[in-house]
Amino acid sequence: MPKAKILVVEDEKIVALDINNVLNKLGYEVPALVASGDEAVEAVKRTKPDLVLMDIVLRGNTDGIEAAEMIRHRYGTPLVFLTAYADDEILRRVKHIEPFGYILKPFQEKELYSAIEIALFKHGLEKRRLRQQDKLRRSSRRMLKSYESAVNSLSKAVEMRDPTSAGHQKRVADLSCAIAREMGLKEKVIDGIRLAALVHDVGKIRIPVEILRKPGHLNDDELSAVREHPKVGYEILKDVDFPWPIAEMVHQHHERLDGSGYPEGIKDKEMLIGSRVLAVAEVIATMLAHHTYQPSCDESFVLSELIRSRGILYDPQVIDACVVLFKEKKFEF
Repeated sequence: MPKAKILVVEDEKIVALDINNVLNKLGYEVPALVASGDEAVEAVKRTKPDLVLMDIVLRGNTDGIEAAEMIRHRYGTPLVFLTAYADDEILRRVKHIEPFGYILKPFQEKELYSAIEIALFKHGLEKRRLRQQDKLRRSSRRMLKSYESAVNSLSKAVEMRDPTSAGHQKRVADLSCAIAREMGLKEKVIDGIRLAALVHDVGKIRIPVEILRKPGHLNDDELSAVREHPKVGYEILKDVDFPWPIAEMVHQHHERLDGSGYPEGIKDKEMLIGSRVLAVAEVIATMLAHHTYQPSCDESFVLSELIRSRGILYDPQVIDACVVLFKEKKFEF
């Protein structure tokens, strides 16, 4: 196994030489002895040590704490501080750098050895944890892309049967994501809302084409058939192993807080947060779009209608987010 490389930063030459001798005796390689903070930063760049032993009080413009902060930020190299001082002010400044250890001078050989080995072990664990996190992130991105591909295929299938609704599900998805971010929801939750929005009308795939493309208003039987699409969408999606409740959000996207929605007439807290977002985004996207049976509505009218139903039909937080998006941030599809 290769020897660990330990950079020594100490401005007292006799102490530095003594540490160097001890490290060599313990089997470590010392690529350099430096006496200032600026030299320390440069030496880390040049020698790429496994660990830095850093004196806190150094001569020059850059002390050990400032140099350590630069080294951790630029190179991620672990540090163990050497100091004869441990007052509250030093501890306060050192804390946010997250060093891997402290050694109070004067120290014994075994104390130095223990501090170095513990620091190297902890740094090894941190590197493995970061690699695992990166692996999980990359795996999650691949998984999300595969779900997006499948969802987009379903979305296109719906739009092929009803060209008049082309782009509707994407518009709902774009607005849903904007609302969710404005509400401060986590990105992972937003990913699920986006996928649900892209297929929220998938249940329409079982509605007869003549109903979907009918230019005028629907009669009661036709309206009843259309109102089945959230339930049909749920049946289509319920057995897909999504990491989000996609099927449930699709099932609930026409529900309302007061129980006046469909298909189940559930109320308030029974609705998922994603469903609450979809419900509002879908209404806005529909009202702002032109249809053969209904012209598009003015944005101010749409917002006034939603505000009027705030807390009755629609979640107040969702409505407030919409108002900010359209009135202050000038959201556009």
